[in-house]
Amino acid sequence: MKTSLFSLLFILIGIVSCSPYNLSPEQKSAHKWSKRSNSTLNYPYGTVLEMKVQIVDGDSLYSKQFWGDYLVKVLEINGKRTTKTYVFEFDNFFCSEMPKNNFELYENLYGEETEVVRDSTRKAMKAQYVGATFNVAAYESGRFIGIPDGWGKYDIVPGGIKGLVFKNYLVIITTLE
Repeated sequence: MKTSLFSLLFILIGIVSCSPYNLSPEQKSAHKWSKRSNSTLNYPYGTVLEMKVQIVDGDSLYSKQFWGDYLVKVLEINGKRTTKTYVFEFDNFFCSEMPKNNFELYENLYGEETEVVRDSTRKAMKAQYVGATFNVAAYESGRFIGIPDGWGKYDIVPGGIKGLVFKNYLVIITTLE
């Protein structure tokens, strides 16, 4: 009887010590961050959604960071038309049917890799791909990019974005019928 009483006591102590009320301020902040949704689509990060997306030519956005890339514009989420315009970069490591740059598109259309995509070929490829719509299963994710504060004290020459920013993107899992 004493053994089971002590076991129960230790279990209760373990449960209480692991509750969110006993976390340090840093742990509480991380716990709150993991539960809230600051996603662009207003669904928690990692929520798999069925979407209708349209391919956008990165060159048309007049931003060097998107030259030669393709993005997606979200038209519908779970069968409901979006009221705002959402344009995302996307990762396609699960879904090769949706190339995200000219080299992947070339390989997808012609079945072979290339090191150079000529201007005339690129224009023909874009005519077939840009504006195409796909029904996909995807989720929103994000990552920090750039140069964090304090980088300069290590005498490393930084490159890229100044400052550290959080960038949202879609992960395309698969295309749907």
